[in-house]
Amino acid sequence: MPPHDSRYMESERFIPMGGPGAGPTLVEDLGLSKPLWKNEIPQAWALHECLMEGRIPLLMKGLLLQGAYMLERSGDAWHFRKLDDEYANTAPLNWTGISAISGRTLADLIPKDMMPPQGMDWVTHLDKIRHELRQAERRDF
Repeated sequence: MPPHDSRYMESERFIPMGGPGAGPTLVEDLGLSKPLWKNEIPQAWALHECLMEGRIPLLMKGLLLQGAYMLERSGDAWHFRKLDDEYANTAPLNWTGISAISGRTLADLIPKDMMPPQGMDWVTHLDKIRHELRQAERRDF
């Protein structure tokens, strides 16, 4: 997947099915972050070193995310994990699915013709649509 376009950092929209990141997207946390450098070397070199190692330590100060985190590369993917600090606990984050910007929900962003059938949650519904698209792509290939 190509890098995310920074113009969409505060985007609240429905990405059409079949494309990268398809489905509803919104901003659920707002705040600041900064790298946690391991020594006093110049910042540009420290970032280069961290990228080459595939490990970027970050300090997050958001509405939901607080404290130290590590962005780690595994193959072609990057993973985000909480580090042990005074903000670490075993309770899951309270992700609400409500935008920190507008107050809208993920369901508010789904076009009416894409709404799940009665009794099916939208995550299951979108997974079903993605599966159907993959099946159609295989048939057309």
